[in-house]
Amino acid sequence: MIFVFVSFGVRSADNPRLWDMGLHINTNGFGLGSTLRLSENRMIDVDFSSFKHQRESKVVNHNFENKLPFVFGKLYHTGNFRITYGVSKNLIQKQNQGDVTVDLRMSAGLAIATLRPVYLRLAEFDGDKDVYHIVKYTPENVPSTSDVVGYAHSGYGWDEINYKPGLTSKTGIALTWQNPATLARSIGVGTNVNYFPKGLNIMAFEPTQYLFVSGYIEFKLVFNSRN
Repeated sequence: MIFVFVSFGVRSADNPRLWDMGLHINTNGFGLGSTLRLSENRMIDVDFSSFKHQRESKVVNHNFENKLPFVFGKLYHTGNFRITYGVSKNLIQKQNQGDVTVDLRMSAGLAIATLRPVYLRLAEFDGDKDVYHIVKYTPENVPSTSDVVGYAHSGYGWDEINYKPGLTSKTGIALTWQNPATLARSIGVGTNVNYFPKGLNIMAFEPTQYLFVSGYIEFKLVFNSRN
């Protein structure tokens, strides 16, 4: 599970970067995140992203012209809000303009999973045309894919969101460099671990999942970086 994090930072002329924020994209979803720098080696991270069960696989019902991909058996559209406290340790300090700085970064904190029920669009043949209706997915309501056209539009299920608390941690290495005529840039690689004590029942035909582990790569653009 790899995500790309494009981040924009703010830094005064005489102080370290105060915060950065941006968009991250990954094979498990996408989201927004922000980092508040408490000092050169302490930080608070906040982010929200969608993610999926490792066994999710999209299918298409070719019986319908206006078909859309969907995951059969998926009970919830799942998101993850995380807030962590982190520390960093400098491994390689740049000596000259354009040198690379390498930091080891570790953080841990609270995760809150959001579970929004899946609604599907089904078709029935009525005379000479298809009639569509929306059904909340359960194995009993929709036992097969034969009538499924795709997901209902995104307005369904927001008033039925469930929340599950958990723990999260992130460990990685960040490489930062800057040329005189360019913005500071950073690449990070590492691992995210999310654990939910009560488990997340995302897929109808799969066991409840408690632990979610992902590798990541992140790319950052930093504005007003101090040389």
